[in-house]
Amino acid sequence: MAAARLGMMILGVQAALRAPIRQNMPLGASKFLNSNSLSIKSSFRQEHSQYYQEKNADHISDATTQLLPLPSTLIPLNSTDGSHLLKSDTTLDSPYWRLAIHLATQINRGSCAIATATIVLNALSPPSLHGSYLNQTSLLAESECARRAAVGANGETPGLDAVLEHLSKHGSTLDQAKSYLECFGVAVRLVHALGIQPEEFYADLTAATSSGDIIIVDFKRSSVGLEGHAHFSPVGAYSPPGADAKNGGKVLVLDVARMRYPPYWVDGKSLLNAMATIDDSTHASRGYLIVCEVSFIYLSHSLFISLSPSLSLPLSLSLSLPL
Repeated sequence: MAAARLGMMILGVQAALRAPIRQNMPLGASKFLNSNSLSIKSSFRQEHSQYYQEKNADHISDATTQLLPLPSTLIPLNSTDGSHLLKSDTTLDSPYWRLAIHLATQINRGSCAIATATIVLNALSPPSLHGSYLNQTSLLAESECARRAAVGANGETPGLDAVLEHLSKHGSTLDQAKSYLECFGVAVRLVHALGIQPEEFYADLTAATSSGDIIIVDFKRSSVGLEGHAHFSPVGAYSPPGADAKNGGKVLVLDVARMRYPPYWVDGKSLLNAMATIDDSTHASRGYLIVCEVSFIYLSHSLFISLSPSLSLPLSLSLSLPL
């Protein structure tokens, strides 16, 4: 009788959870509840085989490949001061060691958000990947959800060529970058930078870089002295303020425009100001994403609940159904 009641409870939990999760998932994400959508379509691979020729997609077809000098306000990681900062006992560097081996260069001038999502997903390796390794084109090719999010499609899912062309011209918004990650069942918190207190940003940096969470920043390049416009990249480490309280410490940005700039340290305050700029396409400020390390609670042979272990973040619920 106890076993029967437990079975009924599990079925009840499944029924209660499935409907609202399907409704609240980003566009197309519910397809991950269908095991067929998780498998790689051989016909799709053949149709777009030219995009699988380079695993890491470290080529840029329409952007400069010339390294540019960093402004004096930024500290390159591959400098004496930059390496000392990373090696400092007070620097919080948990994300760096997870992200560094997965760093990739954006494949066109508008794919920085896709490149960043690819790096972060490979570092977290959520169950939805089934142990596979993504590059920027395979992320889009194998996820209808991500392709729809990239172009804001409400009807027919666009093909890979159309999405890559759209990204090269328009890039991605902060909400779209969030959707790319959520399409793979990862918990994400979005923060618009305009109006928040600097201490809130520094606290989020401290919490993420000392745990398993990862921060992605969406900022205006020219605001920190770089060439270009809006840009996404992951944060590798944070050196808390200490005596540098006025400037908010130093943030290590692992820039995905690696053909232009090396990873660099930027003042926390300067980075926050660069994120507080307005995105003309959304009329909202840029900001940052906190991507949560997730754990999984086994409920039955077909249902898992993923929860963020970070108590400073809202709990986010997603499902992963084993094949």
